[in-house]
Amino acid sequence: WDLQVRWGSLGAARLLLGVEEHDLGHQLVRVRVWPRWPLRGPLLTSVFGGLALGAARADAWTAAVVLGGVAAFIGLRTVVDVMAALGVVRRALKRLGLTGP
Repeated sequence: WDLQVRWGSLGAARLLLGVEEHDLGHQLVRVRVWPRWPLRGPLLTSVFGGLALGAARADAWTAAVVLGGVAAFIGLRTVVDVMAALGVVRRALKRLGLTGP
């Protein structure tokens, strides 16, 4: 990868860029962008989700709701961070004229 854009602590986007030289001064620019999900986001979501499930099985509904809310917040925050990083890369590529119509 050539470039990584981080957004928050739970998401990032990676960009790979290659330039090919062609005849008559023409160039072909190839760009690949993909999301990067750091392990801590899905891991924390799974841990809190598992704790919420355990609390629900033990009929501790208050704890289950709180832990489930924490799991949902971390999961959504991870998705938002990754999408924001991808959006930054997309806007930069558009500004450079490297995206399609």
